[in-house]
Amino acid sequence: MNTMKRLLCMLLVLVMCLAFFVGCNGNTTDPKDSDTESQDNGGEDGNDSTETTDTSDTEDPKTLTGLQDTYDFGGMQEFTILSRSETSYEFESEAGLSGTAVEAAIYSRNEEVMERCNVEITVVPFLGDWDNRDGFMSLVRNDAQLPVSEYDLVGTHSPYLMVLAVEGLGWNFADLPNLDLTKRWWSEAFYNSCNYNGAQYIAFGDITYTLYSYMMVTFFNSQMAEDLEIEDLYDVALAGDWTYSKMEECVKKVTTNMDAAEDDRQYGMLTNAHATRVMLSAFNIDLVSDGADGKHEVKILMPATIQEPGQLIVDFVLETAQVYYNNDIDSGVAVQNPMFSAGRALFYQQMLGEALYFKGEMKQDYGVLPLPKYNGDQKEYRTGYRDDMTAIMVPFNCSNEEMSGTVTEMLCEISYKDVTQEYYEETLKYQAFNDPKCVASLELIRNTFNPTFACVYSYSLGTINSMVSNTINGGLSSGTAEI
Repeated sequence: MNTMKRLLCMLLVLVMCLAFFVGCNGNTTDPKDSDTESQDNGGEDGNDSTETTDTSDTEDPKTLTGLQDTYDFGGMQEFTILSRSETSYEFESEAGLSGTAVEAAIYSRNEEVMERCNVEITVVPFLGDWDNRDGFMSLVRNDAQLPVSEYDLVGTHSPYLMVLAVEGLGWNFADLPNLDLTKRWWSEAFYNSCNYNGAQYIAFGDITYTLYSYMMVTFFNSQMAEDLEIEDLYDVALAGDWTYSKMEECVKKVTTNMDAAEDDRQYGMLTNAHATRVMLSAFNIDLVSDGADGKHEVKILMPATIQEPGQLIVDFVLETAQVYYNNDIDSGVAVQNPMFSAGRALFYQQMLGEALYFKGEMKQDYGVLPLPKYNGDQKEYRTGYRDDMTAIMVPFNCSNEEMSGTVTEMLCEISYKDVTQEYYEETLKYQAFNDPKCVASLELIRNTFNPTFACVYSYSLGTINSMVSNTINGGLSSGTAEI
């Protein structure tokens, strides 16, 4: 096992020797100054459970609109959204009211915003997934050289959008008129973990529903669990006892015959590079700490609190015969979705949105759990996400910051009350799963969404969040790797 120990150490030196700093504009408004003890956004906190319903008639100020019925920004204005083409469906619906329930909700949202704000919403799609990041980033950088931006909002792959924000190309959301980050439709968990000196230059919220579909979870085959006489996994998770050791115990109950034909092998766990990137976050470990001066910093030498759980993940993947690992850029969905749907694995670590694939393909019942805790001492689960979740940024040179703030807030609020209702409540919660207990598990997953600073700023830090998956990839040939 000593053969690969130096591999990760070298990776860490390359990554962690970066002294990280972000300094675009000083923050003048701190959302945490508004009575916000919990991290709540449509149920995305670790403290209180919420339902994504229209609760505007309740006493909860976090669900009450702070907007007027109508606005006018000097006559009819065009509100232009630059979106990566791969997820432009989050901002517009070509099918209109005749499309799916989610598409119809998006169409209706846009129509309402256009009427109330006297704007015409135009979505400009541009190739912007990971392989196309350079072109998208160049487009935004060139736009920043103009006296006035051609766009009022930008929505794309979150890691490289953060790079653009770090360069000072975006507004601090806390300074935008009529935009309130303490409302439940914004991810306050993201703000609390990842703001820099109180400022937030990109945001996650219900305005884009990849916020939910890209959350990383643990699917399980209900029939296989029953056949292996495994206790009710929902009860385990909801009691707070879903830990790494419990997961390992269950995985090793599966017999994996490596001499069998590849298509006939059964596995205890299917996992992939994106899932292993999130595991340290799930263990409540952030690779970036707060320095004595209040700035975030990474240390060149890796402490045992990171090394030990990191090694646990590496060993589990490389040395457990029952684990099937895939490092494809698509998180292994092309290979592993059919495997899980065919009933060939007990567990599958993947994005929550992939449940829609299982719904149409899988004959056996399946369920969903959060990623496990590190151990029983960890108080709460911590849900992370595949890093190409959509984030948004308002260009610093937008034509009208009041319009950008107001329209963005209204899009996000209506999405929370209507679009998310259709996607999460109706499509995921009540169509993609059969066991009623999954509803409580889904709420647990959503309520504990809490990304780490290292995950959000990973690309700016030399892909620090890929430390564990890079170590696994480096050890695949020998089957061993050490942190």
